[in-house]
Amino acid sequence: MLYHPVTIGGVVLPGNLFLAPVAGYSDRAFRSVCREGGADFAYTEMVSSEALVRGSDKTALLMARAPNETQYAIQLFGGEPAVMAAAVRLILNGASAERGDAGTFGSADACGDAAERSFSARRFDVPEVIDINAGCPVPKITKTGAGSALTRDPDRLYKITEAAVRASAECAVAAKNIAADNAAAAKNGDEVKSLDAEAKNGAEAKISDAEVTIAGPVPITVKIRAGWDADHITWKEAACAAIEAGASAITLHGRTRAQGYEGAADWDALAELTALVAGETGGKVPVFGSGDVFSPEAAARMLEQTGCAGVMFARGAMGNPFIFIQTRRLLQTGSYEEIPVSVRMEAGLRELRCLIEDAGEESACRQMRKRFCAYSKGVAGGAALRAGIVTAETERDYVALFRAAGVL
Repeated sequence: MLYHPVTIGGVVLPGNLFLAPVAGYSDRAFRSVCREGGADFAYTEMVSSEALVRGSDKTALLMARAPNETQYAIQLFGGEPAVMAAAVRLILNGASAERGDAGTFGSADACGDAAERSFSARRFDVPEVIDINAGCPVPKITKTGAGSALTRDPDRLYKITEAAVRASAECAVAAKNIAADNAAAAKNGDEVKSLDAEAKNGAEAKISDAEVTIAGPVPITVKIRAGWDADHITWKEAACAAIEAGASAITLHGRTRAQGYEGAADWDALAELTALVAGETGGKVPVFGSGDVFSPEAAARMLEQTGCAGVMFARGAMGNPFIFIQTRRLLQTGSYEEIPVSVRMEAGLRELRCLIEDAGEESACRQMRKRFCAYSKGVAGGAALRAGIVTAETERDYVALFRAAGVL
């Protein structure tokens, strides 16, 4: 079967059709409508590990779970192993503060320092997966040694991935140890220590290399590119480095950094990578594909031609968050139905309302201009409709415009 569940580390996903991390797009508002449209799993837009460690208030919102997301991933980018490890701890710690779930995920006090404890107060949810961006081609990212610069530098990618895997495992072991101590104390009628008290007493988790592979409840995955340019195709070395460091899944975007988003994605490389990783890991580490998936038919071809475990939709989902359910129906039944324009536009309005909650009406309406332009593709009289979209300033403006155009 081309449509099937997928396991990443200890996380079981119900299907293999994902929303990719897309900067400026994959916020919780868009992820929410994609979840409604059948996405089995979604990734946040990339979050700077440096900004997170510095305590930027914006990062917490980028990492927020959508209300209807039962599972999701946070994607991080960065070029320094120590900073990446600190960022992973912060994510787990912040999630613990929100959930009060020290027995599972630990807290800043269990595995972090004072700066991490301060950040945890901002409260965001725990992701099921943390992904490392080793594919972004944007110069301001690559010049810091992050993004696709890591695909070109497998040694650094190994160090960053290993640091993230170890940080996740350390938090899990710390939480497990403190929970066990507290359970024993409660049974004996002794005082139960808080995680704050444990931190002040210098409690730390110490783990062996063997424990790293089994302790972390939050798997670390890596998304790479085919290479830096046509003369430096390094996907094989990058993938092997990430897997050796403990990555639980690999995603390949089959273009080089030099290609950006132009030209064709190399699905042959994806097929080779899928076979390589299956051989190296006995099928325990799934490989996902990204690039040139703009329709359900393209997704089916990618799965058939490459044997990859799952598909990530990026630009293909823009303006059509229902591409996931369409693809699933194609894979399961051999056909699917087109989505009425009114249904697409209503989904866009739900996205807008969620974005208003997070960013305010003025900012949300500006951000939705490009998104509604995508929603309007294929609509009769679309050019005139888009001329109105790019001047809309309020939710009421959008609703009036769409009703006048007969698309609601």
